[in-house]
Amino acid sequence: MHALKQDVLAKVLTLNLTALLAWLAQWMIRRLYQERRHRYQVNFANALSKMKDNVVRLLGLSPPPGLLERLLCAMACEVEAIRPDRSFPRDIKSSRPKRFQPNYKRCR
Repeated sequence: MHALKQDVLAKVLTLNLTALLAWLAQWMIRRLYQERRHRYQVNFANALSKMKDNVVRLLGLSPPPGLLERLLCAMACEVEAIRPDRSFPRDIKSSRPKRFQPNYKRCR
C-alpha cells in the first residue's frame, strides 16, 4: 500500500514539475514563433517524457549544472502547431464486444 501511494505521489510530482517547465517554455515559444502563421504550443507528451528521464537527477543532492535550462530548451524545441477548425469526428466502434478475440478464436 505504501509503495502504491509513493508511486502515485511521484507521478503527481513529475506532472507538476513538467507543467511548470512547460508553462515557462510556452512563454518562450510565444516570443520565438510570434511571426509565424499559426500559434504553437509545447508538446506535453514529449515534455513529460524528457522530465521522466531527468527527474531523479534533478532532485538529487547535486544536480548537474544547467540541467533545468537544457530541459527548458528541449521542451521549447518540441512544439506543435495549433490549427483552428481541425476537429474531426471520431470513429465510434460497436459497443457490443466481439464473441472471441482473434487470438482465441475456435478452430473448426
